[in-house]
Amino acid sequence: MATVPFEALDQNDPIVRKMESQHLWFQKFIKSIPDGYVMPAYYSEFQKTNTFKPREDDIWIVTFPRSGTTWTQELTWCIVNIDKIEDARKLPLWFRTPFYEWDCLVPPDGLPDLSQLVIPFDTIEEADKHFQKPGNMIIYVSRNPKDSWISYYSLFHTFDSFTGTLDDFIEQSIHGISVWGPHWKHVREHWEMRNEPNVCFLTFESLKK
Repeated sequence: MATVPFEALDQNDPIVRKMESQHLWFQKFIKSIPDGYVMPAYYSEFQKTNTFKPREDDIWIVTFPRSGTTWTQELTWCIVNIDKIEDARKLPLWFRTPFYEWDCLVPPDGLPDLSQLVIPFDTIEEADKHFQKPGNMIIYVSRNPKDSWISYYSLFHTFDSFTGTLDDFIEQSIHGISVWGPHWKHVREHWEMRNEPNVCFLTFESLKK
């Protein structure tokens, strides 16, 4: 599997400079080529994608942050493991449905209160292109950005990792330079896959009904 190429964000863009100055955990960012997804700068050192080999029965849960990831993980695990449902009470969710990219999200110096940082960021880079095998399933969950962006901002704000205002955060999201953005592209690419036999496209709102 080839390494995903990256390039630096445009430092001549005032919104980029403002965004990088307001993030305390992720102070420098890069974007994937040619897709343009924004990642922490040290993501380029994440080498797991070079050697990882998916199993044929893997189920991939793919979301933009704050779109119902944890909820979908729990639901999916319980459905697949209905015969041992009691294990859901015994084993933590991160053990039952691990985050593929978690180790690339933690800065070299670690994160404050990491043991309490239970909110996932598990967008799988180009999952639709690289991780599919016969029998694999991709479950994608989208959410109205009016809710997901506010929830995303609240997450960063709760851990004092973003010093900007909600207006700043929304401006950056609209311009596609939020962490793991652009949101629109992320959703659109998976929406276009919705009729594939191994893709289940869900929405946060439909799950609530």
